[in-house]
Amino acid sequence: MEFRGFHWRELAENWGIRQETKEITDGIYNPESVMKKIVVNGKKVIFEIDDEDELIAEKVKRYIWDHYDIESDTLDNQIKLDMKDFLRALCKHEFHNTQMFEALLNIEEDHTFLTWFTHNLENMWT
Repeated sequence: MEFRGFHWRELAENWGIRQETKEITDGIYNPESVMKKIVVNGKKVIFEIDDEDELIAEKVKRYIWDHYDIESDTLDNQIKLDMKDFLRALCKHEFHNTQMFEALLNIEEDHTFLTWFTHNLENMWT
């Protein structure tokens, strides 16, 4: 896929990530939700995400991390290529001060790259 660099959801589309729905009873569907754990003031907080954008962002992050091999400290090459292709496309737009995204492109070490990429995912749009 050739990325346009308009919105991080292009990655979700490319990888087939979307909010699913499941039938809970005859003809009644419930949108998918996921549980997310964060640390606030030193305490773990677990909450449910059902907002479509937030849910898809969380699923994209999990997808990326699921393709990281901690033992060899490597990210799947195709996933990394998609991420970098998206960043290159994003950096072509004049709407952004692209210095941070350009810096991400220069990170060689996979763990650092995917950590910063996933941490800043929701800010990747023009």
